[in-house]
Amino acid sequence: MKRHIILCFLAVLVPCLAWATQYTVLPLEGEKSIADPLSKQLVEWLKLSEENEVSLAEITLKEAIESFGCSEESNSCMSQVGEMLNTDQLVWGKLVREKGALKLKLHQLDVSAALLLQNQEIAAQPSKGESDEQALAKAAETFVKVKILQLPEALQEGWVPLKVITKPDGATVIIDGQNAGLTPYEGKLEPGPHEVELRLAGYDKIQRRIKASDSELVLKLSMKETKPQEVGAQKAGKPASFWIGVGTGILAASAIGYGIYTSVEAVDYRDKANKAEQYTDYASYRNDFDSMKTQSVIAWWVAGTTTLASCYFFFIHEHLFDRSTALIPTHNGFSFYTQF
Repeated sequence: MKRHIILCFLAVLVPCLAWATQYTVLPLEGEKSIADPLSKQLVEWLKLSEENEVSLAEITLKEAIESFGCSEESNSCMSQVGEMLNTDQLVWGKLVREKGALKLKLHQLDVSAALLLQNQEIAAQPSKGESDEQALAKAAETFVKVKILQLPEALQEGWVPLKVITKPDGATVIIDGQNAGLTPYEGKLEPGPHEVELRLAGYDKIQRRIKASDSELVLKLSMKETKPQEVGAQKAGKPASFWIGVGTGILAASAIGYGIYTSVEAVDYRDKANKAEQYTDYASYRNDFDSMKTQSVIAWWVAGTTTLASCYFFFIHEHLFDRSTALIPTHNGFSFYTQF
């Protein structure tokens, strides 16, 4: 009879143990006076779920990383740390002060999959009469219950419903620096002030500071299309017309020089032909004169044309045509266009 009772007990107990999730928390790094108590609080908050088995590791984050020769907190490295500690979920973090503000960078890793489930920066936002340490502990407790344990209904009693509607839909909703989803969006906010930002490709971002109180908050906003932003060389640097003017100017100078040379040579051959005593000499000089005359005419024609072109590109073109280059954001990326 006793054997049957024991077997029945084991049959009930073993499946329960098999479904339990093992959490291991590495002691938080940072100011020990704050980090050590907060590490213990993390363990207690994780124990709120009866399905969890939670323990506080004796090894620190630095020791854990160095034991495997890792240079950084990579997923593969922290997965090895979790396997060494024989845990399913590994939680670790660092306390930092940035510009006087106390922040907690908290991470959660699924050890078997080497997958980072949470990578969150939690900032202390103390209310009147509340210290940074108390505000950070409150924010960390909220994060553990909502994000890690996923117990929103029990925790969000008294929270304020929030609806965000945009025209067009599909804008990214960022609340207090964290991505909350896409519009149309429905969620809940902890009572107090919050920063809401909306982003959509091709539209100006919208930022609003709101305060969650007792009543439901509804934000109905129209997104404004982003105007083209000039990124090209508009009166910055030398435009293409300037360099065309330089090129045609050099060509004009060369043509003028050659025109002068061929004109002088043509006159010289004409004089020689007039003074020639034999017909054969006269015919030869005359041919040279005609050749030089033709080359001179062509050279002066090229010189005149390129001089006019150079003057046009230097002094007229820029005033008649205003060229600009722009990138226009679209839903699929950016469109590039040039106006001449």
